[in-house]
Amino acid sequence: MFDYFINIFKSTKRRFTIIGVSIILLLAAFAIFSNYGLLTRFNLEFERIKITKRIEEKLRLQDSLKNEISLRLNDTLTIERLAREKYGMLKRGEQIYYIPKYKEKN
Repeated sequence: MFDYFINIFKSTKRRFTIIGVSIILLLAAFAIFSNYGLLTRFNLEFERIKITKRIEEKLRLQDSLKNEISLRLNDTLTIERLAREKYGMLKRGEQIYYIPKYKEKN
């Protein structure tokens, strides 16, 4: 068995082919699995996409909260609605009608 491997390396053309293929395989393994390789690159790109989506989501939330603050500070209808709902405030001469909630039978 050992003689078989020795015979393979006797031919210079085969030797250079085996050495070349070995070097290419080592370089490919390094390019894929090293700290600067493709797997690390794909993982970092995936993380970047996730973080970008989270940032966009937070920016949308921030915009909606800014809009809500603007409405609560400036819009009289919104202020009036909140005063009625949260604090039970009424206009003069207004009456409250309570409508009882009922459960539907299935």
